[in-house]
Amino acid sequence: MYDNSRAEIMVVDDDPMSRRVLSKLLTAAGYECRVSKDGSEALETALAKPPSVLLLDFDMPGLNGAEVLKRLRSDRHSAVAQIPTIMLTAHGSEESEVSCLQAGADDL
Repeated sequence: MYDNSRAEIMVVDDDPMSRRVLSKLLTAAGYECRVSKDGSEALETALAKPPSVLLLDFDMPGLNGAEVLKRLRSDRHSAVAQIPTIMLTAHGSEESEVSCLQAGADDL
């Protein structure tokens, strides 16, 4: 088993069930986990203390995942701008995948 005690993963999703399930799975795997319910909260949290990895929902009201990621990627601090990000999306279309990657996602 790997020592995941230093890795902190931030889960950003507007769906409470998705946040709960992901955070429980990650915590059970030994990761520290933070959650945010929307894009605005995610930006505030990530800017204050950048996580090791960001799991970011693409489709959220207000600031969507692509908008959040574009803002993070343009931050002047490399610890924020270079947060490894996996975009979560239920959309399987090529268009949504391209939008995620253009926003700066590392994976989908």
